[in-house]
Amino acid sequence: MMAEAFGCEQTIEGYLRFIRETFEKDVAEVQEYVPVVVGEWCIFNSLAVGMDTRGGQTSLNGVDFSDSKAPDEEEKRNIYLSIAKAQLAAWEKGRGYFYWTYKMLLDPANEPAWRGWDCWDVAKSADLGWFPDKI
Repeated sequence: MMAEAFGCEQTIEGYLRFIRETFEKDVAEVQEYVPVVVGEWCIFNSLAVGMDTRGGQTSLNGVDFSDSKAPDEEEKRNIYLSIAKAQLAAWEKGRGYFYWTYKMLLDPANEPAWRGWDCWDVAKSADLGWFPDKI
């Protein structure tokens, strides 16, 4: 989501490149001077939603994503898992990290306007295999 806010290309290759060349590089560089703990990261991205979320805009911002063309479950899992692995590799250049653990009161999978937001729920993300087995 933050990568998109900085203009990252919304492809799996674009996300992975941005994570490596920006996040991983920055964490490693700052870690040389002070301990770095990365907080409130997540695997949310427009590619898995199926349309440009403009960096994570929601129905609360008046944006309607109900017409999005979300990928099938296997492709979505591959997108999330690839992004999770890349981010974990980047965060491991620092001292620690913690995932955003917001649990939604509604089920975003059944609410088209909230498609993609279920990945903010760390328990659901783990249950669906969107993280590597070893974190």
